[in-house]
Amino acid sequence: METDIENLENVLNLPPNSIIVACAASQLTEASNGFSSSLYQLNVQWKLKEPHGEFLRPDDDAYSLNKAPSLADPKDVAEAATKSTGVMKHIAKLDADSTSVVPAAAAATSNNNNAASRDTDRSGEINLIVKRMPNRSQWISLNSEATFEKELNMYSLLVPSYDEILDQLSRKLYLEDSTIQSNQHNHLFPKFLGGRLNLKNSPDYVDEHAVILLENLKRSGYENCRDSNLDMSHFIAVLTRLAVFHAAGIIIRHDQKYKTTFKNLLKTSRPFFFGAKDKDIELINSRRREATMETVKKFNYDETFNVKLMNILEQTDKKTLPSSETCYSSLLHNDLWVNNIMFKYPDDSKEVEDKGKDEIKDVKFIDLQNTNFGSVAKDFVLLMYTSVDQSAWAYLDMFTLYYHEILVGNLAKYFGDHFVRQYSLDRFRDELKTYACHKFKHIFNVLKQRYGENIDLYEEHLECILDHCIQYDFI
Repeated sequence: METDIENLENVLNLPPNSIIVACAASQLTEASNGFSSSLYQLNVQWKLKEPHGEFLRPDDDAYSLNKAPSLADPKDVAEAATKSTGVMKHIAKLDADSTSVVPAAAAATSNNNNAASRDTDRSGEINLIVKRMPNRSQWISLNSEATFEKELNMYSLLVPSYDEILDQLSRKLYLEDSTIQSNQHNHLFPKFLGGRLNLKNSPDYVDEHAVILLENLKRSGYENCRDSNLDMSHFIAVLTRLAVFHAAGIIIRHDQKYKTTFKNLLKTSRPFFFGAKDKDIELINSRRREATMETVKKFNYDETFNVKLMNILEQTDKKTLPSSETCYSSLLHNDLWVNNIMFKYPDDSKEVEDKGKDEIKDVKFIDLQNTNFGSVAKDFVLLMYTSVDQSAWAYLDMFTLYYHEILVGNLAKYFGDHFVRQYSLDRFRDELKTYACHKFKHIFNVLKQRYGENIDLYEEHLECILDHCIQYDFI
């Protein structure tokens, strides 16, 4: 595969008179198996050429970057692909199904060219994540246009306000007690480095040139534990961050300072499927319901229960489940399970599952393509039933109390105690009873994805969920 570094100078903020000496990309995921976009890792190595004469003379083999401002750091990447085709020209060279690394480009300057410059010790490397659209044949089945636009809007329109609110909450906490060391107000998402929906930067359509550039969290020391359930320590760490995320959404909803942001929030959280796709989706949903109920019937619940569950799944598919805006309504991640959570530890010498809460330095959420507006109970339930050790479910009352304290505590810091009088613990527990069933379909789909061909584990997990829901009056 050919490596194309054309126009990367317009994408990356490198020091003046720098050249790209190598560029490599590798595919991390395909647009399938739950992914509605293709994910790549892009690595760019650069070197500074210091002028030794009147000027630096670029030629066909070298790309002078003297238009770019200084300091090559991912956080300083200037609007990235919104102004350039560079990354897409590079990524477009990848075969859709390839997982191999693109050969690094040859040195960008030949021995006899650029004689009026000399090498310096200044060099660097930028490593970022590139999300792009899948093959056109997959767009409809994965609904990629809607999810891609949703995620780009989240990063470009909403995340800056979330970062600002978390910074304010962090300052308030510090002013209350400067001895408190807390990571709960760290920024929640990877740094957004740029993106676009199409080459013309039109907001009206998505095409194959759509791209989102993000910080590579793995290069920043974060790990994922997608192959194992969260223990109690990790669940508490994630609940802390989830409560802060939901609190920030409620702040955006009620603070007039964020009136425009809230309008963007509602726009970003609108439902996906509509129009010509409805018939296809109805058929898919019907088959999934039937398959789920065939499994449930093995568990020997009474027929009344089976009918009730079937009705819930049908109403979920038809979007007719009763729902209303409550004080606990906020922006939801709406796909928060272990696959979309990254942990950072001060010491990477241990396996993820052996690390305790005190060793969790930070937690970040990824994959913002399914965000929705609704009861925060939905995110809570999805996370617990898909991603937490079943032995921890017995402590649900403790977890709800902890989550509630973090949520209400942050709202009180921002608005004052008078604001949070309506946010009682009993009211939150009522929300869990009302809205847990709204996530059943989503939970079952995630379990299918997690367990794949291991039907026994899937069925065992599903039965445990239903037993627990009966115990807590969630169904």
